Amino acid sequence: MNISLLQQSVADTASFTFARSGGPGGQNVNKVNTKVLITIDITKLEGISYDEIALIRDRLAHRINQEGLLAVSVDEERSQLRNREIAIARITSLIAGACKRDKKRIATKPSKSSKIKRLQTKTARGITKQNRSRPDQD
Repeated sequence: MNISLLQQSVADTASFTFARSGGPGGQNVNKVNTKVLITIDITKLEGISYDEIALIRDRLAHRINQEGLLAVSVDEERSQLRNREIAIARITSLIAGACKRDKKRIATKPSKSSKIKRLQTKTARGITKQNRSRPDQD
């Protein structure tokens, strides 16, 4: 999956909603809609296969609403344009991260030296515990 192609597709198909942002910023917060809510329909993205869409729906199920829209909200910056750029980058990274397939674990056996070392530490620990006990009354 090409990230730049995905980012362009996200920018083209996403819908943006703007609202007043909370936090610091003085009068700017009270009068300018800088908070960005980006929503996107995953099925309309270009360059994503049906398998990847299913993977995204499975992995990002907690972020997808009843209409099937993935939503991200950003209000970090004082600029609406900058918040919009951050929102596009964040939703792109979410989608790209959800599409990555997990590597299959290859089972390996412990090496001979690691087995010997494990047995030696077990023996040493046992001797330490044995020395803590009271001596026999012989």
